[in-house]
Amino acid sequence: MKIKRFLLICTVLFLLITVLQNVTLSVARYSIISDKIPAAFSDYKILQLSDLHSAQFGRGNKNLLRRIEKLAPDVILITGDMINSSNDDGSLFIPLIENLGGKYPVYFICGNHELLVSEYNSIVYESYIDRLKKLGVHILNDESVSLNQNDFSIVLYGYQSTLQYYNNRNDLKAAGKDLTVETLVSQIGSPNPLVFNILLAHDPIYADVYAEWGADAVLSGHVHGGVVRLPFFGGVLSPDGSFFPKFDKGQYTVGATQLIVSGGLGNSVIPFRIFNAPQMVMITVNP
Repeated sequence: MKIKRFLLICTVLFLLITVLQNVTLSVARYSIISDKIPAAFSDYKILQLSDLHSAQFGRGNKNLLRRIEKLAPDVILITGDMINSSNDDGSLFIPLIENLGGKYPVYFICGNHELLVSEYNSIVYESYIDRLKKLGVHILNDESVSLNQNDFSIVLYGYQSTLQYYNNRNDLKAAGKDLTVETLVSQIGSPNPLVFNILLAHDPIYADVYAEWGADAVLSGHVHGGVVRLPFFGGVLSPDGSFFPKFDKGQYTVGATQLIVSGGLGNSVIPFRIFNAPQMVMITVNP
């Protein structure tokens, strides 16, 4: 009887902790230092938001908004999947941008869920993107822009992958259809090696390609931290159906490139997280 009571208590506590973790915002803090970063960008704060999937943290996302304002970033970079691929027109994400009230410059790339909406419901997609643009969001799908501080700049690139690259990479390699540097160059051009270049790319699995292309830093999401995280093993599940993804969340060094993978804010196909709280990412860059 005592063993059953103990197991029941443990089960209830586990479920309670899981529920609380799924609604509690966390902030991961990382630092990037490079001699290519101008002194004008000392202590420049980048807030990365990713994979909201129309989740809400407080009514109208007021808790998320409050945390953003408290962090007071210099720029907000959004790495995709802020909506869901079906039955979603952005009506839960757009108000967050409205409530930011133009306080921060916001740059955005699409994730695979936006791409699915684009393919299967183009009217909803076009309306969604148009609303973001009217709110002052800079859409960087295969585009680049300079971020300026006192006449100095770093360059921000946005890569919009095609849906085929969200399939299992081993299968793509076997079929000779893996992402290449040449494909990346054809879509977004080649970076200036004398300038600090940040690449926004939703899926981190191609980090080796991004590094070879010439990115100094890459910001990604997509993996949701592996959904379920185990001590000493990390994230368990990958969206492409594989287990224990190499880049689940955190900061990694790939060649000369710094890769930062957000654990994401919301949930997708699997509607919960275990030992994996929703996450915002704050990055401080310095020369």
